[in-house]
Amino acid sequence: MGKNNKFILNSVLSLALLTSIFYACIRLFTIFISLDTTGDEGGFLYVFNIFIESGFYEANMYGNSTIFNSISYLFYLIGLDPLMSLRVTSLLFAIFSIYLLWVLIRKNFNHLPKLYKNAIMLTSVNAMIVMSFIFSGINDVFMTFFTLLFFIIFFKIKQDKENKNIILYILLGGIFALILSTRKMGILLFPTFIIVLTLYFYNKKFNYKIFASRVSIITLSFLLGLILLNYPSLKENGKLSFHEKKIETEGVSWPQLQYLTAIWLEEGKVEYGKHCKPEDVLAYISDNGINSLPNSILETMIFNIPRSIKTAIREGTYLIKPYTRLLGLVFLLGVLLFFKGIFTKEINIKKIINNEIVVFFINYTLIFVLIICSYIEFRWFMPLVILLPILFFSYFDKYIKSKCNNNLEFLFFVGHFLLLALMNVKFIVSNYHTLI
Repeated sequence: MGKNNKFILNSVLSLALLTSIFYACIRLFTIFISLDTTGDEGGFLYVFNIFIESGFYEANMYGNSTIFNSISYLFYLIGLDPLMSLRVTSLLFAIFSIYLLWVLIRKNFNHLPKLYKNAIMLTSVNAMIVMSFIFSGINDVFMTFFTLLFFIIFFKIKQDKENKNIILYILLGGIFALILSTRKMGILLFPTFIIVLTLYFYNKKFNYKIFASRVSIITLSFLLGLILLNYPSLKENGKLSFHEKKIETEGVSWPQLQYLTAIWLEEGKVEYGKHCKPEDVLAYISDNGINSLPNSILETMIFNIPRSIKTAIREGTYLIKPYTRLLGLVFLLGVLLFFKGIFTKEINIKKIINNEIVVFFINYTLIFVLIICSYIEFRWFMPLVILLPILFFSYFDKYIKSKCNNNLEFLFFVGHFLLLALMNVKFIVSNYHTLI
């Protein structure tokens, strides 16, 4: 690459980095140091105050995000107010997640050129900043942190040729326990993690004895972790302790409310992004019977298969816009190269199941689009969004090496960094006054 091209490339990369920094500064002023709660913060703050006033046992019985509150409490003890304690914990684990991403790349994708590794880091961190929930006192970022931790440990297991490092399997079970003790929705990560592990065992052709012993170790450490972290709630209530948005109306669950909203969305009775009311659910059940609406996440997926397929197509199409906004040109090109590889048979089933990030991408997306709900909140996809740049930049690296086309590589990276910068500029121009 010539000097002029390097100068242009470094300039647009610096511009994209600069706009990300400005975006983060604005969010720090408008969200992080704000005295007002935003979004779901009010619910988390309410439960955290129970933790502060009544202690771990009572909060665990009530239903809380155990890990999130326990760590936030450390910041409360050193003098921060409750809301700021939650926000500092969220932002701190965002920083930890960035570090884990760097470790994952350095340990497992160090074969990529420096430009590609820098692009992965910038794209992923920019996505976290633009989504902005890392500046709020909610626990969403923990799912990203634990997902990255899972993949770091998983790749270590793959590199352990003799498969004798039992500690790694104990850690996996511990991660699963931490996930489920942090957020109820974390259970939706489990099917994908289990598929990744199962495919690894299948490809390695471990004998039944080794497979059974490793699964037993993961299961035992998982159950032990769950019991230790949820003992008060298990003892008093017979269930795990979760922080949940509670519907005050008796006899109405979130799956029921979400499903009725989806029905009304089809009928044009409600706008996309809005919910029906709990009273509407009661009226619907009264008219159509108690079994007229599903009452669990699994039921929403299989209750009406045609509706599930229709909703999956709608939500899958909807996801293209936020994916492009967050990941820029690499998402569009990455998806294009993926389908091109399938049609040309360069990518087959064997290659797909041997690529853990592809498996994670496909399964995690399918799970969410198949769940019938009023609308998908893209922050649920942060664990996936952070990993996708690794996948797509790796595809592009292979494509460039096969074509030996440095001009295409230059044009792509200029376009990618420039697009990220321009998409950030719109927000910065509208909100720069908060920095003055």
